[in-house]
Amino acid sequence: MSSGDQVDLRAAMRRVASSVAVLTATGRNGPAGITATSVASVSVDPPALLICVNRATHLYRAVRESGAFRVSYLEIGQRDVARIFGSSGGATKFETGGWDLSATAGARLRGAIADIACNLRHALDHGTHGIFIGDVTEVMVREGRPLLYCEGCYGELAA
Repeated sequence: MSSGDQVDLRAAMRRVASSVAVLTATGRNGPAGITATSVASVSVDPPALLICVNRATHLYRAVRESGAFRVSYLEIGQRDVARIFGSSGGATKFETGGWDLSATAGARLRGAIADIACNLRHALDHGTHGIFIGDVTEVMVREGRPLLYCEGCYGELAA
């Protein structure tokens, strides 16, 4: 694949609207988290999720160390959380948004519209990313409108 193809692939993927989630795990150096749209349901029987995490992030190491991760889907009022977790930085990220840092599988965002904890089942490195499949151990759902991401912008569903 040429560098032009990589640019085109990135441009194509930016055109796909996705729900915004924060992925978290707690490793030896404490909590780590990133904003992500690379989350997928693998199966409901058994319940499992797939996440993709850049290998250069603290989160990648935390998932490997802890053997667990958490996915918190954001609602439209949580754009600030999405922006902060989309930037570089460490544990100070968790000062925004209201987090339960003692939750199992990774920090839990209070007010997320969906929150899913997973135990790591499979891990595979491919290129710049780690692909993690986790068995779902806990699910919490609340009412709210999902925060979406497309073309570099955050938005919401039209009413």
